[in-house]
Amino acid sequence: MIEHVFRRAVMCDCLDAVYVATCDEEIRAVVEGFGGAALITSAAHQRASDRVAEAAERLQADSVVMKTSSARTVNRVRILSLRGNE
Repeated sequence: MIEHVFRRAVMCDCLDAVYVATCDEEIRAVVEGFGGAALITSAAHQRASDRVAEAAERLQADSVVMKTSSARTVNRVRILSLRGNE
C-alpha cells in the first residue's frame, strides 16, 4: 500500500518531491527499497499531521501536502489552487 500511494503521489506533476514520514525503520527500508525517499520522525507523535509537521521542518519548501493511504489519489487541481496556479 505504501508503494502504491507513493507512486500515485509521484504521478502528480505539480509536486516537486514526495517523501514518506515515518518513525519505523522497517517502513523506511521498504520505501527506500522501491526507490522512494523517507524521513524518520519521532515515535511520540499521536497524529499523522504532527509527524508531517516534524518532517516538514527539515524541508526547504514553500508548502507541504499531507497525503494518507485513505486518499489514494492526489488532486492536482486542488494542489494548484492552493499554490495559486489554477
